[in-house]
Amino acid sequence: MLSLFHGSRRATATPATAVAAPVLWRKTPFECFTAGHDQHLVSRRGSVPVAVPSFAVDFLLRCNEFRSMERHVARHVESHDWSPLQVEALTQLLPQFVEAGLLVSPEDLRARCAAMIDPANTPAPVEVVGVPTGGARTAMLERCLRGFGANFATHNRAPEVVVFDSSARPEDSVALHALLTGLKGTRGLKLRWAGAGEKRRFAEELVRRSGVRASSVEFALFDPLHAGFTCGANRNALLLHEAGRTTVSVDDDVVAEISPGPAAKARVSLFATDDPCERWFFADRASALAAAPFTDVDFLGTHESLLGRDIGALFPPDLRAEEIDVSCVDDQMLKRLDAGPLRVRTTFFGQVGDTGTPTSSYHFYAKGKTRERLTSSEELYRGAFTSRSVVVRPPCPTIGGGLLSPGMTIGLDHREILPPFFPVLHAEDTLFAAATWLCCSRSVSGHLPYALHHDSGQGKTIHHPDELSPERRATVFEFATIVRAILFHCRPPEHADAAERIRTLGRNVSAYAAQPARDFLEALRLTVQQMEADKLAYLEDRLREEEDAPDYWRSDLEKFILHTREAMTYEDFDIPFDLKTQRSDEENRRFMQALLVSYGALLEDWPAMVQAARDLRESGLICSTAVGAE
Repeated sequence: MLSLFHGSRRATATPATAVAAPVLWRKTPFECFTAGHDQHLVSRRGSVPVAVPSFAVDFLLRCNEFRSMERHVARHVESHDWSPLQVEALTQLLPQFVEAGLLVSPEDLRARCAAMIDPANTPAPVEVVGVPTGGARTAMLERCLRGFGANFATHNRAPEVVVFDSSARPEDSVALHALLTGLKGTRGLKLRWAGAGEKRRFAEELVRRSGVRASSVEFALFDPLHAGFTCGANRNALLLHEAGRTTVSVDDDVVAEISPGPAAKARVSLFATDDPCERWFFADRASALAAAPFTDVDFLGTHESLLGRDIGALFPPDLRAEEIDVSCVDDQMLKRLDAGPLRVRTTFFGQVGDTGTPTSSYHFYAKGKTRERLTSSEELYRGAFTSRSVVVRPPCPTIGGGLLSPGMTIGLDHREILPPFFPVLHAEDTLFAAATWLCCSRSVSGHLPYALHHDSGQGKTIHHPDELSPERRATVFEFATIVRAILFHCRPPEHADAAERIRTLGRNVSAYAAQPARDFLEALRLTVQQMEADKLAYLEDRLREEEDAPDYWRSDLEKFILHTREAMTYEDFDIPFDLKTQRSDEENRRFMQALLVSYGALLEDWPAMVQAARDLRESGLICSTAVGAE
């Protein structure tokens, strides 16, 4: 009976000398309910339930990775000590499960994705690149602009480059603007400036045209709560500047040097909540750069190869099922594929150089081959935890969900509405990716198999787990981690359009944030407890599953788990470590509540703001001016 699963239902005959690889299978997302003694009713979304014996439902629930059917059955039989008669009863049901759509193969995914293409969808080339900056960063910004200007000129590209400045000190804005004036006329650069004055005038027009709350526009584009880091506000200015178009954002600490990955067996990969990237760790920057040699690559062209494309464009007729990497496919990705035609609305690069994370504690999340590389020697392992040096990239073009979102460069298809970035604090890219996944149900992200040189300077340090102690304890998470958990708790209904989903998400976040202070504190603490419980469970899984890990890794991870558990028993367990040194605990709780109130209102008002920005562009008003024309 299992021989039915050796080849796909759509497979063609192969020569007698060829040995066909076994077809892989995985369960699809389904709901199940008991229906009397030893029976369940099982249904996929939108389908009529089918009656399935309870023992078979247990088997299906364990088919959560793509494996041959022989391996699925063998693993289940071994763990349940089944008799041959029980195995025969199960195998007789398997064709019924395939017919009911409860099992899916890579060939099924290939056919489903290949059909998702709209011949009328022809995204235009990127005409504007946004660069968020602010503060004493003239040298870094000059390096960025000269490098990308040269790349644009080499590849006959002529985008406008808009520098969005959020400097708190006027003298920093003057220095940055003077730099742009000096670069005017540099080959490959057409420069525009969006400083406080330009954004302020645009904000006033935006309020007038949209009718939204002035406080929402203020939060979107500025820093009314004095959080102190406003990269997300600059990104929001870019989204409004380019409402109705595709654009690319580039951070000012990125160098225009690109390292392609080696040739991969797979031609495309699918993921949702797992990490599809290959990661290498280094004890110093020179070693990381040596491991990822740079080549001449059309930077904008690589973004455009995915940005705005229907995913069917990534599944050409000659693509074979075995050329699709399905190792990171999960229920979330399969649900998204079931939702209908999908389009790549955001694109990302990997990175070489700076890791971009505030703490090396995140290295403990590594698993499988990534963990093996991290712990290949104790010298490398110890060095990697104090270095900021990595090489990270997917092995092939990868499409998926809202987990992976490195913000060094982001392609944005804003022809249809995208949600706003969280305007302040770090990890705004992570929150934007989560909000996009929740609000744009026909969207996926696209990750390119390139590493972009990320160099934040020599003075930046990374928080090391050894810095944690009973005297200096912390539950290691950022405020953005709390916001992300709240977003998924407040998720909007699935079948409204994107604008309504954004508004609904905003109303839900507003309701969460508008509770009386004591109720808000209780909700906040429950959110943090669930987050940390999930983290501890994941890290303990790493200890169990990484059986061949060296003792020094296991010892460090055990200490980190113990510290996290201990830190959760103190009064300040709900305060993110990125906020701990700036305010008292009570001030931080009021601050977090105020941020969430403002964010909920921004989400509610964002669709009207985007529409007004499109109308203003049609009337010739945008929030930037050509350098030299102020």
